[in-house]
Amino acid sequence: MKNEYVSPSKYAQIYAELNNREETLRYLEQAYREHSSVVLNIKDDHFDFLRNDPRFDKLYRSIPFYR
Repeated sequence: MKNEYVSPSKYAQIYAELNNREETLRYLEQAYREHSSVVLNIKDDHFDFLRNDPRFDKLYRSIPFYR
């Protein structure tokens, strides 16, 4: 079996589908640090359950595109 890199943005999307707040935020933050394209999709509906979390708000506000 070949080991392949999996973007943290993919994990963030998976955990968002499972409504797992902690893991979704963990991988969103990692994706942000790695300049992953998922931060451009942070307005998507599947992240709605995070909107009231201050950590999500901080991450959202740190993205220059959304300032």
